[in-house]
Amino acid sequence: MAESWQKAEVPGPIKASLLNNPKVIVEYLKKANRPVIIIGDKILEIEKEGYKILDLIKKLSNKINAEIVASSPKIIEEMREKNIKFRIMPSIEFLDRLKDPNWNGFNGKGQYDLAIFIGFPYYYCWLMLSNLKHFAYNHLKTLSLEPYYQPNATYSLPNNPLIEAWFKFLNNIIIELK
Repeated sequence: MAESWQKAEVPGPIKASLLNNPKVIVEYLKKANRPVIIIGDKILEIEKEGYKILDLIKKLSNKINAEIVASSPKIIEEMREKNIKFRIMPSIEFLDRLKDPNWNGFNGKGQYDLAIFIGFPYYYCWLMLSNLKHFAYNHLKTLSLEPYYQPNATYSLPNNPLIEAWFKFLNNIIIELK
């Protein structure tokens, strides 16, 4: 069983399913009818280290037909330079929309059924996922693609603080998505 990255965090009795096999993650991604990817500005730190994480997110979005939501104005320029189609909305406002089962998404085609989180500080993602775990559990599943286990997600990757190994794992998911 995986443990929270920050030991003092107590997620409660319901914890995320640990997904440490890219093939299993691909199956969950393929099951989703209306996935959405929520990106935090920590992505910029990863980009500065030389990993093309935004390119990887763009490929993932294209392969699973997911909309991308940028939660911070800091990453807008990078995403425009890479010609990534996205929406911008503060994460807290977007969470409120995700909790509303009657919201029809940005394009009016219905509520999202899988929210994928990547690029947030651990503690912030922990709180967002806790919010959704308690108030959107009837209609929404969550997947954390962060390098640290997020117990409040529906599904999470294991703790993997080595960015190179984490990036390779994410790349394997893209490869498996054929």
